[in-house]
Amino acid sequence: MGQTTPNVLYFASVRDSRGVQEFLASDRIAFSTVPETGNAHVASNQATGQASQRTLAQMQPQFLAQVPDFAHVLELIGPKLALYEIRITSAEVDQGLGNGVQQVTF
Repeated sequence: MGQTTPNVLYFASVRDSRGVQEFLASDRIAFSTVPETGNAHVASNQATGQASQRTLAQMQPQFLAQVPDFAHVLELIGPKLALYEIRITSAEVDQGLGNGVQQVTF
């Protein structure tokens, strides 16, 4: 692959789920990350969602490296999953408790 896409968030989900159908029906996507620790986060309402042209197989190494137990998820429901993406045009980066907020545009 080799190509970086800093303004794209990839995720896998069950292809025929109600949530995916709602996601695909929306013109714009709003999201906020949930911090593992602290309160720093990224949020945007300037994004669009779509089924990805990349495949889950192409992105599998990245998922396995970043998502604990993703191999187990693939074993259980792998054939039901599809890859989706959120393309961001701008986002607000809150660096947490008085550390500032920065607007990032792609």
